[in-house]
Amino acid sequence: MSDELFEVPIREDRQRMIEKLPLGETVAIARRVDLSLGADPEKISQHNKQVRGILDQQTHRARRKIKTAEYKVENGSFLTRDGSLIIVAVCTRTG
Repeated sequence: MSDELFEVPIREDRQRMIEKLPLGETVAIARRVDLSLGADPEKISQHNKQVRGILDQQTHRARRKIKTAEYKVENGSFLTRDGSLIIVAVCTRTG
């Protein structure tokens, strides 16, 4: 066993990332849903609402804090090659 210490850098949280976004850049949140056991449309809809809701809240806070910034939040989903569903919400600084 080694006595080496490793420094783990602190990752910037998503809220700060949104607040620091340069014009035209994006911050995203994604959730992977394994569809191998079937797809429950109600659960997929719930995941979509949760992911979008999280980013909507953080973007709303950024709008209140940075009065001159404009943001657009969008969401969607896509299937991976192995049959999983990726649900994504994206915040873009538009102004």
